[in-house]
Amino acid sequence: MAPHVKINGCRILDGSLSDREPPYDIGIWAAGYEERARWFIESSHARVVRHWWRVEFIEDRDKYSAPTNINLGHGELLGREAGHRNWDGHWASVWRNAVLDFAHKLNRPVRILIDYSSMPRTVYGAFVLQCLAEPLPITELSMLYVPGQHAADVDGSRTLEGLRTLAGTEGRRHEARSPAYVIGLGYDGILAEAIVEFFQIGHYCCLLAAPGVTADAEPRAQNANRRLLRRADLSMCAPAIDCGETIRVLRRIQDWYTGRNLVIVPLGPKPQVLAAIALAAGDDSIAVRFAQTGNSRPVQVTVPDGAIPHVTTLQFDREPDDD
Repeated sequence: MAPHVKINGCRILDGSLSDREPPYDIGIWAAGYEERARWFIESSHARVVRHWWRVEFIEDRDKYSAPTNINLGHGELLGREAGHRNWDGHWASVWRNAVLDFAHKLNRPVRILIDYSSMPRTVYGAFVLQCLAEPLPITELSMLYVPGQHAADVDGSRTLEGLRTLAGTEGRRHEARSPAYVIGLGYDGILAEAIVEFFQIGHYCCLLAAPGVTADAEPRAQNANRRLLRRADLSMCAPAIDCGETIRVLRRIQDWYTGRNLVIVPLGPKPQVLAAIALAAGDDSIAVRFAQTGNSRPVQVTVPDGAIPHVTTLQFDREPDDD
């Protein structure tokens, strides 16, 4: 297991399921439209979970693999009904109430595993922020990520309508100079360029996931974002599946831009999104913004042969940070 980092008294560790002690009291998965969504619950790894919850969404229930995933009916439906993908306030309330009720029934704190591979950031991000902000009855929250193979038609699959945040990652202006942006690169270079141009961003760094989740991920992201990379103040790399190392790289970028607040716009793999959320939750000179898009076209995501699930674990000891 990689060395941990500490944020808000929470230890963040990266590793594999074999590094963790089973079982988990609760496992949560999202019955969305990606084929990847059901990979973990149908695998032998799922035995590490005692009790399953599932998340369903009102949108895109007829797209790609959504009908199959929904019809599985695996686990108890969280919140008792489907919810809108982007209503982070709704999901924060659903998460909190469900965990408090379950821990009360067990009469002890719980260990939770979330397969966030096919889960929107407004859903899993709202819960992570709650856990970092207040002492819920959770000893350990493990965020499981199954590497995915995205279909080839990602570039230009979304149009930019603006940037939004999640409650707890808004940041505060501390410096007189304009903020610097960190653009986490994904496969939609058109969207990333639109953000820089629409908001007239004068100073930005590119964060590339390298090595990527698949063999072609890194060159594919580089090619999709080649114009943006040429104009960047600097470019940095962090492994796609290493949340802790991404936090360390983001801290180095913050030091490089001393005198400017930082705004992180993560468009890349979920462990890097998770790193941005966790870092912003503990530092109000850092903000996270997510692309608010329209005319979105769902993109199928499958799981490549030989994929190994990765786990980022948050351990809540509430001790002061030491790094």
